[in-house]
Amino acid sequence: MQSNFSYSEFVLFSTKQKVQQRRAEAEQALDQKLFDETHQATMSDELERRQRKLELRDESQRYRNYLEQRKIDEQRQQVELDRILQTELDRQNAIRTQKVRAEKEKRAKLLHEVVEGRKQQIIDRSMTILSKSCCISLHFAFRRKKSSRGYGISMAER
Repeated sequence: MQSNFSYSEFVLFSTKQKVQQRRAEAEQALDQKLFDETHQATMSDELERRQRKLELRDESQRYRNYLEQRKIDEQRQQVELDRILQTELDRQNAIRTQKVRAEKEKRAKLLHEVVEGRKQQIIDRSMTILSKSCCISLHFAFRRKKSSRGYGISMAER
């Protein structure tokens, strides 16, 4: 049996196979390299995503803590402002109460002075009237006495 191929054809065929085999190995190596790089990139992306997720979670927690602290601070400030406001209101009420008390005392004093003045006027007026009345009574009494004794009072004077 004679082979259909000659030696040169065999060498050529063998060389072609080797070239194809090298190309296939090169393609396989390239595919493996691309797979490794893609896999590495995917893993790297996954790690970066996880790391970013952790960073965002930490940042979110810091922000919530900040908001909570701010809320506590605002509540403290509100309590302090309420205390200051109440102190000021108490002070203003004390001033107002003192003014009202002083006005009442002034009114009472003035009313007392007016009443005392009016009493004095009534007393003075009564004394004047009494004095005049006494004078008139004495005068009439004296005249009666004179007329009963006949001291020259004429009938026209009576």
